[in-house]
Amino acid sequence: MDIRMIQVSKQYGANQVLKDLNLTFQEGRCHCLMGPSGIGKTTVINLLMGLENPDSGSILGMEGRRVAACFQEDRLIEHLDAISNVKLVCDKRITKEIVEEELNKVGLIDYIDKPVSALSGGMKRRVAIVRALLASSDLVIMDEPFKGLDQELKYRVINYIIEKTKGKTLIIITHDKEDVKRLEANLILLS
Repeated sequence: MDIRMIQVSKQYGANQVLKDLNLTFQEGRCHCLMGPSGIGKTTVINLLMGLENPDSGSILGMEGRRVAACFQEDRLIEHLDAISNVKLVCDKRITKEIVEEELNKVGLIDYIDKPVSALSGGMKRRVAIVRALLASSDLVIMDEPFKGLDQELKYRVINYIIEKTKGKTLIIITHDKEDVKRLEANLILLS
């Protein structure tokens, strides 16, 4: 089932962020949300995840969905290692060896037995991405997942995301039209 936002409005104090927004996210496709900073991209995904409520309008198609998210901030537990951070959201069938293999797919090799607080920003980002993609879900939402990654790593991570989200609905906030092309995504421009 498609996800539909119908006449959705959201205001913070005197700041009207969204007004009568109508969007459709097709089931099983990748969608990239783009637009200038402050236009409401993060608000859209927060509304979809139920972290915020719209002031008016409705959101259809979210009932019963299992949502996984990679937020703008990595939101990792700093004193735990990478594997423990990923396993927190995984089904019990996901073993330590499986997590290691997945981290390796995104180029993470020098992380064993280190708390994530000792990892670089780009390494933490990849841990957060793997965590979101290994969680049991049918909708994956990612807010600027490629920040802090160099071009080569970014392409590797994009290929990993494509591999792991086949058949799922994926919503990614990005500022790079090249990402949209590589992900073969439906572009949604907020203005």
